[in-house]
Amino acid sequence: MTENNGKRAEKSGAGTWRDWVHSALREVQDTLRRPLYWAIVATAVTLTVVAGPFGTLDGMTMPVRAFFWGVGIPVTGLVMTVLIVGSRHFNADRRYPWTLVSIAAALIGVPPTFALFYGLVSAVSPYGPPRYPLRLLTELTTILVLISIVGNARIYLRRTPAATAAEPAPAPAPMPVDAGPALPLLLEKLPDELGQELVCLRAQDHYVEAVTPLGRATILMRLSDAERDLAGFDGLRVHRSWWVNLDHVVSLARTEAGGMELTTSTGITIPVARGQRATVKAALDQRREAAE
Repeated sequence: MTENNGKRAEKSGAGTWRDWVHSALREVQDTLRRPLYWAIVATAVTLTVVAGPFGTLDGMTMPVRAFFWGVGIPVTGLVMTVLIVGSRHFNADRRYPWTLVSIAAALIGVPPTFALFYGLVSAVSPYGPPRYPLRLLTELTTILVLISIVGNARIYLRRTPAATAAEPAPAPAPMPVDAGPALPLLLEKLPDELGQELVCLRAQDHYVEAVTPLGRATILMRLSDAERDLAGFDGLRVHRSWWVNLDHVVSLARTEAGGMELTTSTGITIPVARGQRATVKAALDQRREAAE
């Protein structure tokens, strides 16, 4: 019996591990699809090629610097993107101080990055391998720690309440009678750049993938909790894995296999569960009649 319990615990732990790894990889893929990410990488390469930091201006010609930084910065950016996103998903429950997690992620990235730049210097420098590898290691470690902290700070600090002033805060004014409802927790967790206009939600293990017209993000929250959180919104749970905003449903049709699916304004096709077909059709018919 003890052995069975151990196996179940191991299975549960593995599931949790897979959950955050899969979720982190999805966010990395979304990040790499964004033009802004590559614009930042291109800008960094251009600046370093022109400025020639860390002695590359005097020791390398312009074409050599273009190769050196054109390889080093994108590869380092990819490594750090994976580690920063991964560390944030690993620490989604805020169990550990985010600064320590950020530093740990940077230290994991030091060996492959050091090997990369050691190899690049050895390949392009007329003097061969770096003469001061310890200095190279120290510089890379410092840079990666700063990148990791800055990369995570934009997420963690955005959701941290501002520090209270030293003086006693004035008593809060009474809430107006007509004050609107509090913002749902799901919308608070959405990145600012995605806005707050939900198109649909999809269950992904212990996470939900939230889709807006501006993109998508993976959030640590069960779909059932998100559905309850959005009870005041004009949306429906159309499938055990899907919630959809009815404002963004553009069509409802039967499939060749006899099922039913709807299409959102962003082009996502969502299956409709058998038990929900009548409810979905009635809701859409009612909205169409009200619009007429």
